Amino acid sequence: MILSYDESLKQLGGYGKNTPTVNEDLYFNRRGYCQYCEKEIKVIHEKSILDISTLPGAGWYKIEKVWECDKCGWWEHVFDSYIDGENSWDMKDWSLTVNSAILKKFNVDAKDVPIKILSEYINKNPDKVHEIHHRKMEELVGDVFGEHYSCEVHHVGRTADGGKDLILVESDKTIIVQVKRRTLAGKTEGASSVRELIATTLLTDSRDCIFVTTADHFSEQAICEKNIALTKSIVDSYELYDRDKFLGVLDLVKKDAEKPWIRMLEM
Repeated sequence: MILSYDESLKQLGGYGKNTPTVNEDLYFNRRGYCQYCEKEIKVIHEKSILDISTLPGAGWYKIEKVWECDKCGWWEHVFDSYIDGENSWDMKDWSLTVNSAILKKFNVDAKDVPIKILSEYINKNPDKVHEIHHRKMEELVGDVFGEHYSCEVHHVGRTADGGKDLILVESDKTIIVQVKRRTLAGKTEGASSVRELIATTLLTDSRDCIFVTTADHFSEQAICEKNIALTKSIVDSYELYDRDKFLGVLDLVKKDAEKPWIRMLEM
């Protein structure tokens, strides 16, 4: 089961001389507590400032905090502000914004799991790569390679696709990609599939290809077939990605994945 806290619920509260009273109870809700794990959680981001320039003669106090559960990943973002300008601006107002993460669940083999959520999950749980839906595996490879090669990616995989699932467009070069999601961890990728991709590449008027598999490794004959194609200049480039090599690239491009609350920070 994939658990995601990528989405959130936004609540607004406020009161004061110029602010209608809204959700005043929001100010008294418990902070720094994960409702799912039922435990106190730590502040992972905190910033406070006193703004005296926006409203000359008034003090605008701003406090921003983010809490995150180190067990399940649930988070909450709070931006609290208070304007003390009763003498200069006839303002004495409080406002509060609370963004609380919402739990969403997906089966590992679900077709509808967002690719961002899936990539982060597989990066943390690499052994689960054999369980994801084969179409999502193609999407995952496209997402990873798009970043890794800094190229445009076209997903063309379908029934009777002739062995090509993705086309990478890099400047004026097209790279044909075949993706095989194997369900067994100890699987060996044989020579026949590697050989077939050579023919598919040439029939697509390309001379560059990549074979990606979740198999543990490629057979010696498969590697030999690739080397023969390169030695005889049948293709210009041919890369083989077994499970560990692909997961290594996934980790490289996804290890600094942006936290969902980052885009909510106001200061």
